[in-house]
Amino acid sequence: PKLVTTCPADILSNPAYLVEYDSEILVVGHTDSSFSHILVYKLADLMLRRFIPVTSIGDHALFIDERTLYVSSKALPTIMADSIIYRKIKSRKFAQYHLRTGTWSQSADECALRGYDPGPRSLIHHMITCLLHSVW
Repeated sequence: PKLVTTCPADILSNPAYLVEYDSEILVVGHTDSSFSHILVYKLADLMLRRFIPVTSIGDHALFIDERTLYVSSKALPTIMADSIIYRKIKSRKFAQYHLRTGTWSQSADECALRGYDPGPRSLIHHMITCLLHSVW
């Protein structure tokens, strides 16, 4: 592997995630070590390190963990549009971050949060399991 570029530290704190969004690459990360606010940037030019802030992903949602998924809330109406679902750094529990409002909410019902055993689960729980190598 050869290092091509880096994400400037003044833009995002670690960890940062790369997500394929249509034909674009998004860089998703946090503003600081409190991990309370998520920032999204479109990687406009990798070599010149040009990052363009993204304030909305429209009617889509991003699922981030070991793998990343980009889904349409029009096709999956139980998924909240303009949100990022991932495992919070400090609690290690999945949560949902709404980009436009900057608010956090629970990503799945309490039953689904107890584990990955077979049984009735919400669609969002099944989407989360797609991110984890250990489940599949």
